[in-house]
Amino acid sequence: MAPNELRPLTLHAYAVGANPFKVAILLELLQVPYTVTLWIFGDGPNGVKSQKFISEFNPTGRVPALFDPNTEVLSWESGACINYLLRVYDKEGKYGPMQNAREQEKVDFEKWVFWVTTGLAPMFGQVNWFGHQDGGRNVEALTRYREQSYRCFGVLEQQLLRAKSGFVLDRGFSAIDIHTYPWICEYEYAGLSLDTYPAIRTWLAKMEEMPEIKRAYQTIKDGHFSEL
Repeated sequence: MAPNELRPLTLHAYAVGANPFKVAILLELLQVPYTVTLWIFGDGPNGVKSQKFISEFNPTGRVPALFDPNTEVLSWESGACINYLLRVYDKEGKYGPMQNAREQEKVDFEKWVFWVTTGLAPMFGQVNWFGHQDGGRNVEALTRYREQSYRCFGVLEQQLLRAKSGFVLDRGFSAIDIHTYPWICEYEYAGLSLDTYPAIRTWLAKMEEMPEIKRAYQTIKDGHFSEL
């Protein structure tokens, strides 16, 4: 089905936070139409305030969630949303491995996805929580998560130098860069520095100039808030 024949997907998001932006970036790159519904988070630990969101879209109360009216598929968790989009709308394997790709190519892609989602992202998230929501009161925790974030910076720096494509994988730009960008671009907010990571700084500058990334961020910021 051509993009102009598709009904718009609905991306459930929050105006800040990295994960919904990943999905929006890939939608922009794939030229898949979408709309954005924004939700309000509660003060407690349960995520989105709306019980309707929890019961109908994501039982964890977190964003993103993605509904595709063309297939009637509902997904949540950014990794699952991106994998769905790659399988259904990236048949040529522009941003992920082809289904008939060599097993090593698939594994190389998957291992970096899991590194971002289980390594870099949680460390960054904890730095932000202990640095902002907690107000820096727990110095020991904040110090630990900053150290772990810098450890992740070191891993990414070396991979960018090793790949020689200017992106995370040897093949060039991919969904791995999409997974990574919304976290790294918030390094200043997290109180971190890229002064000793020149390869990351170069990569970040290239990513920031991509029109699809600019559109994704603006589209989420312009999304309409749910009244539920």
